Amino acid sequence: MYDFEQPNLGIATRNEEVHAARRRVWSRGFGERALRGYEDRVAVYVQMVLARLSTSKEQAVDTARLMEHFAFDVLGDLALGKDFGMLRDGGHPAIEQLVKGMEIMALRLPMWLLRLMVDIAQPLVPTEESTGFLAFCHANLDRMMTDEKRFERPSLMAPLLAHYEKLPPIQRDISILRNDCRFAIIAGSDTVAATLAFIFFYLARHPEHVKKLRDELSPLRETNDHEKDRQFSHRGIMGAEHLNAVINETLRLHPPASTIMRITPPEGLTVGDTFIPGNMTVFSSQYVIGRSEAVYERAADFVPERWYSQPKMIKERAGYAPFSTGHHSCLGRPLALMEMRLLLAECAWRYNVSFAAGFDDVNFLNTVEDCMSWHMGNLDLCFTEVQHI
Repeated sequence: MYDFEQPNLGIATRNEEVHAARRRVWSRGFGERALRGYEDRVAVYVQMVLARLSTSKEQAVDTARLMEHFAFDVLGDLALGKDFGMLRDGGHPAIEQLVKGMEIMALRLPMWLLRLMVDIAQPLVPTEESTGFLAFCHANLDRMMTDEKRFERPSLMAPLLAHYEKLPPIQRDISILRNDCRFAIIAGSDTVAATLAFIFFYLARHPEHVKKLRDELSPLRETNDHEKDRQFSHRGIMGAEHLNAVINETLRLHPPASTIMRITPPEGLTVGDTFIPGNMTVFSSQYVIGRSEAVYERAADFVPERWYSQPKMIKERAGYAPFSTGHHSCLGRPLALMEMRLLLAECAWRYNVSFAAGFDDVNFLNTVEDCMSWHMGNLDLCFTEVQHI
């Protein structure tokens, strides 16, 4: 009742043995060799974003939706070998259905009640399997499983498929593959999309950081041709201090997973005046920790420099865990950072960012909802092309 995925199993399970076993298989899709194979494919979608910005002619662009389209297309490609066509078509019904369906998570219902509501509602929505997100995942997973070339290029699902095919037929459970397939896309898309949207929000609010990024990136370019489609490689920019700091600072202010779970020691512990028994799961709000003056100086302010040139502004480094910690930490961290670095570098090199006329930045933040990941309204920004000399 308290495991949302039951009766299906996969990496998103409370069963520690099953989780550990699935995690070992999953990790092969995020190794250095796999990431190198993903980079050129991510770059294709970066170029599609740049093409969209170049046609905006400095008119308002709903950057929240654009980042959503980018992130889901990337994960569709890397997980299933086929994107959702969101950058090309301006959306996809399956993803719109998924995002809408996640709004119930904002209620923070007890797991048993949430599970009950889902079990009751699913039979009343017969179109889910035929037209929805699950149908897209299942159809493309089935396609991958019959594709003779499925292991020729790296994908997030390739290690999972290889492991599945090595099992004796009696031990194969297609529901595990299906669960992990959709989990990969959900976990790796919504989080990256929201973080990128918030990054551009803060760059519009603090444009001096766009200039600072551009100055840092200039010597890291792979070419002297300003008209070349692609200017940066991930290897060349992954150590860029201010680039990484902008990402870190955004993750501090808006962690993609707003809570973090920890288990109390066997003897229990006391927090303030409250004793918590041992071996209890405790949820802590990363959002609150990220804005605590006990952990950060000027905690409410956007100050990327705290992550490299002003380290004293971080009082407790252990308070920063946007990708969680321990054996439940996010395996997709290297991929997420690569996506964000590549897109941010290419955009910052080419464009200044500003709020569209009439856009209320304060109201925008006040209307963002925590639905396990961040759901936000229109983020109307203008991208003004920079003329390099």
